Amino acid sequence: MENQRPITSEKIEMIDGSPSRDFSFFENEIDRGECAAWFSMQRFPLLAWLPKPTTILDVGANVGAASVFFALNYPDATIHAYEPNPECWNLLELNTVGLNVEIHRYGLAYCKQAATLRTGPASALASCVSKSAGTLNLGTHQTTLQSVYEEIPDHAKGGWWLSLDVEGMERGIIQGVMELPEWKSPDVIFVEFHSEKFRRELEQTLNEYWLCFGRITGPHRGELLYVRNECVPDDVLADEITE
Repeated sequence: MENQRPITSEKIEMIDGSPSRDFSFFENEIDRGECAAWFSMQRFPLLAWLPKPTTILDVGANVGAASVFFALNYPDATIHAYEPNPECWNLLELNTVGLNVEIHRYGLAYCKQAATLRTGPASALASCVSKSAGTLNLGTHQTTLQSVYEEIPDHAKGGWWLSLDVEGMERGIIQGVMELPEWKSPDVIFVEFHSEKFRRELEQTLNEYWLCFGRITGPHRGELLYVRNECVPDDVLADEITE
């Protein structure tokens, strides 16, 4: 699949004062806004008390905004970027050059399965396996989704994070992660939700996690940051008001 969308590049200013670096993305309002949200820390807060990761799975990496953000701010971690859309692969490779990022040209699901990837007309960010209003009358690409259970690093003993932005496929991946042995559970789960029903399910499913940050972008869409209970310091919880 050849890139047909216009592409642009901008400088990312580093918060630690180190030299800026170029970041390339598809030139449209949606993609520009999403990339800006990552690099201005609107999407993910750099909370000082978060447990340091050894590994981060960025599932639904697109052109690499989240992977680059994590790699720059957590340089000791290995970032695994999963992206099934071939339209994004060249920019994903370009944006992660020189960073500790390993690219996987497939997506994840609860179990291994063949799938049809639908691509969006206005933005590559809208590509997804599940149907939505943003993927009507569009091109398709046949792909294989791998089991999330098989992708969890064998050495992970809590010291890994999961970042999910997979346009409606989050439920199965979360289910697979919750079936892992407790010692392999991620310390941090960052997830974009696309329905109010799924958001409410998360509250029940992730009952061993604290909700530590959220950004609501619509009545059925937003991002949530969950941290495993034992990873949240007591002083952070000290000001909780109980009834």
